[in-house]
Amino acid sequence: VIPRLPATPANLRRAIVVRLDFHLPLFVLAQVPRLIQLHHEAEQLARQVDDPGRLGRVSYRMGAYSWMNAQYARTIEYARQALHIAAAAQDPELRILATYVLGLGYHERGEYRTAIDVLIGYLEGPDVELAKRRLGLASGSPYVLGCHRLVRCLSAVGDFERALRYADYAVQAAEAADDPPAQAWAY
Repeated sequence: VIPRLPATPANLRRAIVVRLDFHLPLFVLAQVPRLIQLHHEAEQLARQVDDPGRLGRVSYRMGAYSWMNAQYARTIEYARQALHIAAAAQDPELRILATYVLGLGYHERGEYRTAIDVLIGYLEGPDVELAKRRLGLASGSPYVLGCHRLVRCLSAVGDFERALRYADYAVQAAEAADDPPAQAWAY
């Protein structure tokens, strides 16, 4: 329907939202190539209407999709773009999501200490309660998923005491949310 509508800024923003809204159903169906295509289209539209908020959402998700395709340098690049937008817009939700994806990228590259610093930055930051909400992720909150990733990084550098502490934090948060996917990641 959208291609048949006039190309007004409002309709272009609707076109972006429609593409972004396909994330959860297509992600669950493992249709990542289709998601990448839709997000490239959304990125072009967001640039056309100069919508940094939506561009930031596209960037953090493209970082996640790059991570899924083992393109870790691109993961980090997209996450940094999203963080830059989040800082300019003072958007804590986008900052949390982009920081989580940045931590993923560093972890997968074996840069454990950098990943630890990045992840702790939001897990102990001022918006920790916001990070405990799902925020549109398919399988848990950025807090639980970040703790999960942090535990793996801390274990890789031999800091088992802190790893156990963050594992406990993840379990507590997942139990409090009564969220089965988050509980699976936490345990």
